[in-house]
Amino acid sequence: MDFKVAEPIIQALHNRVDHGVFGYPVEQLELREIITNRLGHLYNCRVSPDALVFLPGLVSGFNLVCHALTLPGDGVLMQTLVCPPILSAPANAHLTRDEMELTPQPDACYTIDFDCFEATITPRTRIFILCNPHT
Repeated sequence: MDFKVAEPIIQALHNRVDHGVFGYPVEQLELREIITNRLGHLYNCRVSPDALVFLPGLVSGFNLVCHALTLPGDGVLMQTLVCPPILSAPANAHLTRDEMELTPQPDACYTIDFDCFEATITPRTRIFILCNPHT
């Protein structure tokens, strides 16, 4: 702009920069309570608000999990059909990727062959990445 901004606007911007969080405007504590209450109400699932970790996206989350919970050479079990960036997560952490193909149904849904799923688990399998194929 060609003129100095009003002091209250400058102060508000300083406060936001000092806060350090530039994402969603809802305070994280409030958002944590909303999420945990909803999990309890809809699914009877009790989760501590402190157990929630906010990440910038699904793909970065899968990559983080692969790095955090495994060692190079460990295995990751994935059900395919999932998007390619998710399929890359194990290799990004120097892991092996074991795939178990989901079974397509006439209604465009997928089912799990649990015998095949169990057979795909190996001694090196450390994590299972579950992702809806419709994401």
